[in-house]
Amino acid sequence: MIYKLLQRVPDFADLPLFELRAMAERAHILCIPRGRWILRSRQEIPAYLYLARGRIETFEPHNILRSYRHGPISHFYPGCGQARVLQTSQILRIDAAQREFLINRSQTDDEMQMLVGNSWLQEFLRTQLMQQVPQQVHQPLINSFTAKRVSAGDEFIREGDAGAECYVIEEGHAVVHHTSRTIAHIGPGDLFGEDALITGGQRSASVSALDNMVVHAIDHAVFRSKVLDSVVRFQERAGVGELLNIGTQCIPGAQAFSVRTARDMIGQMDPRPAYYITGASRGERALCAFLLISRGFRASPLTDSV
Repeated sequence: MIYKLLQRVPDFADLPLFELRAMAERAHILCIPRGRWILRSRQEIPAYLYLARGRIETFEPHNILRSYRHGPISHFYPGCGQARVLQTSQILRIDAAQREFLINRSQTDDEMQMLVGNSWLQEFLRTQLMQQVPQQVHQPLINSFTAKRVSAGDEFIREGDAGAECYVIEEGHAVVHHTSRTIAHIGPGDLFGEDALITGGQRSASVSALDNMVVHAIDHAVFRSKVLDSVVRFQERAGVGELLNIGTQCIPGAQAFSVRTARDMIGQMDPRPAYYITGASRGERALCAFLLISRGFRASPLTDSV
């Protein structure tokens, strides 16, 4: 039965049958009655969980998941903070270490050559952000890239516009600017345009090409599922560490912090403590945590503002 379920998992489509059978021998089916919690309070377990049958509700992010008899099966953990059963369900549990080992081995020679042969791609994958994204996600993310050309002088992103994509630079250079102030210069391997995707708001700055460029677009949904949800984990309450307040109201015991100037302030911060983000909107808290995590800090946004 488990072997048949594994054949319905898209991530395992390229695995040889003998490796699927080996995985099936170590996998488990958990039968959980209605009303029970599968995960609570960002509990971390060394496994991937798949909904094989039934219906569950996940939180952080919130979704209602249903199984379909002959449909594909995708994991819901890692990816959510909490999950509970809405009707008696069967959960497929796969050891994380075994899964990651087999998935990494299943990369084709062409895929591996792509990783080795492109310096801009190597730079992107070496960033502190991508080092924290699970390795098995790297290739599906790269496969989603859509190449676009940008002419020198073009204002590729305009401050105030809606954002549906972010980008990785393959070739060329650009300047990120807010009104007349230069925020950053970016080049091959750099990710940009993600702020609006995280907050769900407008572009916070403009980006202009300094020379002819080739960039790779990442769709909003792909960025959220492959990158953002892998590294930004909401927590209900702050643990041991520093509390950062990015809102306008004073919060006792919290250090005032600005999302807009976060990139400038990060260089002055102590890398040792964990940081917990409160204040402002949920999207802004997620963005602040993302910026810190992207630079190697431990950071978590709080589910609700303190």
